[in-house]
Amino acid sequence: MGRPKGSKDKKKRATRRITDGKEERAIIEDYNAGLLTNKQIFKKYSISTGAMHNIRDRHNIPSKHMDHLLGKAIEHKDLKGKCGIYAITNKLSSGEKTKKAYIGSSVNIYKRVVKHLWGLRKGTHYNKSLQESWSEDDYCLFVIEECTEEELLDREKSIMEKINPGALHNTWNGVGPPEDKCMSEIRQKIMKNVIVKDDGCWESSKNLKRGYCEVSYKSNGKPRYLKAHRFMYYDATGDWAQLVRHMCDNRACCNPDHLKAGSHRQNTLDQFLESDKEFEKVWIELGGDAVKVTERLGYKPNHKELGTSSCVYSKERKLGLRDRFPEIFKNRKMARYRQ
Repeated sequence: MGRPKGSKDKKKRATRRITDGKEERAIIEDYNAGLLTNKQIFKKYSISTGAMHNIRDRHNIPSKHMDHLLGKAIEHKDLKGKCGIYAITNKLSSGEKTKKAYIGSSVNIYKRVVKHLWGLRKGTHYNKSLQESWSEDDYCLFVIEECTEEELLDREKSIMEKINPGALHNTWNGVGPPEDKCMSEIRQKIMKNVIVKDDGCWESSKNLKRGYCEVSYKSNGKPRYLKAHRFMYYDATGDWAQLVRHMCDNRACCNPDHLKAGSHRQNTLDQFLESDKEFEKVWIELGGDAVKVTERLGYKPNHKELGTSSCVYSKERKLGLRDRFPEIFKNRKMARYRQ
C-alpha cells in the first residue's frame, strides 16, 4: 500500500534529489567561503538543510555555527585575571546563530581585549574582516575555555579546527609546516629580497604585513601564507615552534640567529620592552617635550590646557628618564616657565 494522496512525505520524496561529486565540491567550496546561508544554498542548489548536513558529514566539514563552544557572553570587566581562549562576535538576538567570530588566546584576556577594542575603535585593527564588521554597540565577548599558559596555543589550535573557516575572521588556520617539496621554493623567495644590515639582521623590504615579511606558495593547488621568520627558524632548527620571538626587536628580520622559540607571556613582555625603547628614543629625540611626544606616539591628550597625555609623565617616571637625562628634563621645565 503506497502513501495516501497529498501526503507531505510523498511530496518530499518527489522533490528529493541526489547531488553528484562535482556539485558537492561546488557546494563545499561555497560553504567554506562563508558566503552562503541555508536559504541561499537551497535557492542555488535546490537541496534541503538535511542534505547539506549529510554532505558535511561525508566530507568531515565542521559546522559554521559555534554556539556549542561559546557558551554565555561575558562582560569585559569580568575578564580580569582570566587566562585562556576567547572570542569576539557580533551581538546576537534571542535564538539567532553566530555569524562570524574572531578567536584568540592570551595569558591575560582582559588586557588583550583592551588592545583589540582600542584598534577597532580607531579603525586601525590589523584584522580587516573583523574591522569591517565592527560596531561599538553590536559585539559580544566570550571565554571559550580557561587553561594554563603552557596549553594556550595547543588549545586554540584544537578549537579553531572544530570550526568552519568561513565562520571565522581569523586568517590563521592552524596549518603545520610546509611540505619538503616546497622548502626550496620558499627559501629562494625569502632570500631573493633579503638585505643584510650592519647589525646582522636579514631584512626584507617587500611583502611586509604589520612589519613582518610574508611569503606565499601553493600547496595542493591552494595558496598558503607564511611569516618569513617562522619559516627560517623551522628551516634552521627543524622545530615548527608555535611562537617565534625576535631577539633583535626587528620584526622584518628573518636571521635564524636572531630568532628563538617562546611563549605567549615572553612575547607580550617583548612587546612591552619594544614599546618602552621606542618611547625613550622619541622622548630623547624631542627633548622631552610632552606635547610633541603625545602627538608623535598618538596618545590621547587628557590635559586639555597643556595638550599632553598623562601617559607621557607616567612612562618617563617608570623608565627613570628624568634621573638619567637631567639636562633634558631641566630644559623642558625652563621652557615651560618661559612660556
